[in-house]
Parts: sequence; structure tokens; C-alpha cells
Amino acid sequence: MVEHGGHDYRWNGVVDRVEAAVDAATRTFNVVVRVPDPSARGAPLRDAPVPGPPLLVGMYATVEIEGRDVGAYAMLPGAAVRDDGRVWLVDDDGKLTARKVRMLTERDDRMVVDAADLPAGGRVVVSELRVATEGMQVRVVGGEGGPGRAVAEHRQ
Repeated sequence: MVEHGGHDYRWNGVVDRVEAAVDAATRTFNVVVRVPDPSARGAPLRDAPVPGPPLLVGMYATVEIEGRDVGAYAMLPGAAVRDDGRVWLVDDDGKLTARKVRMLTERDDRMVVDAADLPAGGRVVVSELRVATEGMQVRVVGGEGGPGRAVAEHRQ
């Protein structure tokens, strides 16, 4: 969409490619959108008294990209996803269970992961556990009904 003379105009295009390198300053990828006929006048988004301009080099545009459905996803604190791509969950019995997750994107200290293998409403461990094993008993400290810390209980 381009604003021109106080009116908004649009052109249809397709994502041609996503650049391979991440912009170090913005931590984003550049996306190249191909407009089949940029010399065609833009279609008005609302009633406009004049025809739209052609899409010219140097014009600033707002782009809306229709994506594909990634299914279920979860946004987690970065500390929740371990170096090996797993998250630790605390089940209803207070035992640890590890699940491998696929990271979709990362921003600041948040990660968006594919949640297909995560239980709805599951409790994810975000605190550091020096030693963690499958089935290890833990207790959640603080945050009743909300975020808390998992603390390992050493039982002999």
C-alpha cells in the first residue's frame, strides 16, 4: 500500500525471496516482494478522485504478507528453551518431562516454538536446573496458578 496525495493505493505481489543474511541491527530478514506490473496504476483502497500512480523506485510502501498457518505455537522466555532444543515440563505429579521443540522465531528474550508436542496449559520450567533428569521430582515455588520456579527435591 502506498499513500499518494492523501489516498491509499495497492498493488498485488508475491514474495520472491527471503535474503539469507540476518540484518545485525534489526535481527530481521529482508524480504523481496515481486510486483508483476509495477508500471500499472495502483488500485484505490477507498474512493479516490484521481487514479493511482505507478509504483516507482524509491516509494515507501506498507506491505501485508499473507503467511501460512503454522498451527499451534507458544511464546516462551528464552530461558525455557535449553541448548539442545528441549523444554522441561512439570507434570501434574510434580515430575519433570523433557520435550523437544522446534523454534519458529526468536525476538529479544522470547522464543516462539511449535507447540504441537506441548500439552495445553503445561507448566514450562524457566529456572535453571543444574541437574535435571526425566521423571525427577520437583516442586513449583511461588506463582500459584501462574509463573513460578521449579525447585529440585533431592530424595534418597
